[in-house]
Amino acid sequence: PLGAGTRGEFIGLVQAILQDSEDTGAVGPSRQWGLEAMAIRQGELLLEQAVLDSKQSDKREDVAAKLGAAMEQFEKAEKIAQDVYNQQPADLGKAAANVAIAMSYRAKVASELKRPLAEIAPLYKRAIELRREALTADSGRDNAAERKAELGVQLFGYADWLLNQEG
Repeated sequence: PLGAGTRGEFIGLVQAILQDSEDTGAVGPSRQWGLEAMAIRQGELLLEQAVLDSKQSDKREDVAAKLGAAMEQFEKAEKIAQDVYNQQPADLGKAAANVAIAMSYRAKVASELKRPLAEIAPLYKRAIELRREALTADSGRDNAAERKAELGVQLFGYADWLLNQEG
């Protein structure tokens, strides 16, 4: 409860900052990345609550609604990240990684919703492609090691998901 309250306060503060930046005419990838980060954080909170609720028999009926709301947030984040990526910003590695993050969350929620393998696997595969692109874009930069680690985590997540599929 304390963590959720603190996160809620943080989200409110960031929303106010982003609203102020919109009112002053601030534009560009930084603002879009802020909006994307907000959608990711809101989706994470909803996903976390849905997982917790799924373990409590008196709250199980709320799970699908929370997962649906989480999916909406991750789809919103992906759209924002994809728009920035399509603009080919100077920091293309970050843009590719941001799209991959949103797609990975979409895959996770789709898995929780028991969606078909044919819907989930392409999300994981595209996220892996984007992680590789981020690594290539950032090779030789200070964050190249971080991009390698992110690719490793993405590959592990996909492999783990595949191993947990029935049949």
